[in-house]
Amino acid sequence: MPDRTTGLSARRAKRVALEWCPLLLAAWLTLVATTPERAYAAAVDAAQIAETPSTNDATAATASATAPDDDRPATLAPVTVVAERREEQQEKVPLALSVLTGDFLDDAGATRLGDIAFLLPSFSSERNISPFVTSFRLRGLANLANIPNFAPEVGLFVDGAYRSRSGLGDEQLLDVERIEVLRGPQSVLYPMNVSSGLVNIITRQPGDAPETYAAMDVGDYAQRELRAGASGPLGNGVRGGLSVAGGSRDGSIDDIVTGRDSGGGSSARARGQLAFELGDSATLRFIAGAGRRDGDCCAPDLLPGPASIALTRANGRPIDTDPFNRVTAYDRTNHSDGTQSDVLMDLAVALGWADLSALTSYDRYAFRTRLDLDQTALDIVRYADRQQAATFSQELRLTSDTQAPLDWMLGAYYYDNDFRRGTLDPDSPLVELGADISHTPIPGATGDRTSFLSLDDTRHVSAFGQIGWRITERFRLAAGARYVDEHNTIDVSSASAVAATPSLALTFGVPAPLHAARDTDGSAWNLSAQYAARDTLDLYATVARGFKPGGFNGTWGNLTAAQREFADERVLNREAGLKGRFFDDRLSVNLSAFDANYDNFQNASFIGTTFVVRNAQQVHDSGVELEGEARPLHGLLLNYAVEYLDLRYDRFVDGPCAFGRPPTDPVQGTCDLSGRTVPNAPQWRATLGAQVEHELHDGLAYLRIDGDYAGAHLTDFALDPRTRQHAYAMFNVRLGWNGARWSGALWCRNIGNVTAITLSAPQTLFGGIDGGLQYFLADPRTYGITIEYRYK
Repeated sequence: MPDRTTGLSARRAKRVALEWCPLLLAAWLTLVATTPERAYAAAVDAAQIAETPSTNDATAATASATAPDDDRPATLAPVTVVAERREEQQEKVPLALSVLTGDFLDDAGATRLGDIAFLLPSFSSERNISPFVTSFRLRGLANLANIPNFAPEVGLFVDGAYRSRSGLGDEQLLDVERIEVLRGPQSVLYPMNVSSGLVNIITRQPGDAPETYAAMDVGDYAQRELRAGASGPLGNGVRGGLSVAGGSRDGSIDDIVTGRDSGGGSSARARGQLAFELGDSATLRFIAGAGRRDGDCCAPDLLPGPASIALTRANGRPIDTDPFNRVTAYDRTNHSDGTQSDVLMDLAVALGWADLSALTSYDRYAFRTRLDLDQTALDIVRYADRQQAATFSQELRLTSDTQAPLDWMLGAYYYDNDFRRGTLDPDSPLVELGADISHTPIPGATGDRTSFLSLDDTRHVSAFGQIGWRITERFRLAAGARYVDEHNTIDVSSASAVAATPSLALTFGVPAPLHAARDTDGSAWNLSAQYAARDTLDLYATVARGFKPGGFNGTWGNLTAAQREFADERVLNREAGLKGRFFDDRLSVNLSAFDANYDNFQNASFIGTTFVVRNAQQVHDSGVELEGEARPLHGLLLNYAVEYLDLRYDRFVDGPCAFGRPPTDPVQGTCDLSGRTVPNAPQWRATLGAQVEHELHDGLAYLRIDGDYAGAHLTDFALDPRTRQHAYAMFNVRLGWNGARWSGALWCRNIGNVTAITLSAPQTLFGGIDGGLQYFLADPRTYGITIEYRYK
């Protein structure tokens, strides 16, 4: 296997010669050199505050915040969240929770959801053949999003509304007030089976004063992005806002056959909202969004096997055998395009004795992915996958006043999802054999094709409730439960046109139309205890049971209904932690320890030419998480996070087999992975961010550095030892200035140009024949400039 390199093509070498990334380091040193006197002044301020008598921590925090002679905060600002479906201070929520505010995301240059992986070690985002198949990972657990009718392990919510595909959030972030990341089972207060956690994007509501903004990003790889928006009052009791974004970028992987690159594309997005004040006790928000994406995304780099190499060379075609040089040799470029839209209505009514919330959501998407399925310079197999879905959901929630000793919440949820994959139209086949099929020993003839259609309908109804009892001023107990009833149907059929049999094209169909239905019900619950050891320190312990209904593999292949079905998943999670603020609100500490046991974990993997869900009988997930922020000096902000993780298959007897490993079950062709570590789950991960701030020309200059460390781990679901990703550290650097209206920043991501594997799998067509592998790689070094104008 070739050594991993960070070598550059000639095109990249020219860019690097012009790079100014090292200038950021020089600028930082210049900035730091001007700050000793401010550091000394801040230390004196802190000492004076410490000597000042105060009656409680809140008084001390107020004094600390007002001591400096400018408007910059000297302490950590409190953050309000809705993690438990009601507004609370972050430190008062008895669960593992990370919050990233919109201002913090701006400072860190996080413009897409995947960027927050640099800021949270427990979170990662994985994309492979298309941006629409992005999946999120928390505490090492995720599901491949390539199986479209398969509910994700980590759910995506936007303003509290569930989104059926995580890839719908893998786009430009618009008007984000904050992002809340909840870890562990959240199956009681949140719908749709989020048994490992969720990501909730909270958008900013229009304000009472007019506001406009416009921003532009320009970077290498021909990156061009624009963002603009306006919001404010529209009349008596009505506020509105509209934001738009669009841009394009070239890819970072070069194809030596087509001369094109992969990994780039264009996108456009718009989001608008209206907020109505309905008297003194009710508010109504209408939010609507639409977007499109189109690009050559996302070809993997390859480690081809001997059969693929010999066949390609025998036909006089070029080949690349280095899986880490960002060079491919495909006869056609991967391409994805699609559209999405959503509408949300959020009605909140204060009844006096309780608050009523009605959340209505509708979203739909449609996209197409075209791939070179054989992943060689030969025209052997062409692939075109078409998917579309429409989802309607309705949630009603009644919430009591939290000031009373007893607080409660009751609710009901309805979800209806209709999903369609493919078509039986012979002019729009799933696969078609190309002109070079006759030059190979693969059975079939040029033009052989198969059309495939999968219809999946899901109807979900659930009812939930939670009650809390504040036994004393400092001690609180809470318990909640949700009952779920879900009905799922699947119809799978195909149509083929082949010259003779056998033919490779027939592999992508089903022998006969198949219909199956499944009804399931189950429950989830949680218990928690919370103790306020002091005003700024809370201890908590929780026990939670999560539930995720099973379903069907809606893929091609000769599978019976019984073989397609996968069972319900259950998890029991035990967790304890503390949340505190210390040194007059200059340091926050959030510590959690967890131990979770998953029964029938729904494990998705790539086998042969398709993706299949199988149940891993028992998975054990345990670890410790530490995160927080610090302002040790006026003008210096630190954020830190460390995760230790022990995630393994306690029992998984029918897992996928790595190439060359004899199956433990020859009939099923599966391997026993019991006792093995789950892929993409490094034992150690850590992030560290440092931001230095300094007054400059009626504005605030800052330098921010973010580092992300991951320990060694395997990246393939069959645990092939050739897919080992060694421990690595990446760094982002951002140098900026914020004025009253204008702001700008120079930035460089992955400044060390580290090559890291995000996901591995067998080569699509040849992997099962000769052991070829495909590697999806993290972005290389990129750099650029951001300019923004904002008027309030």
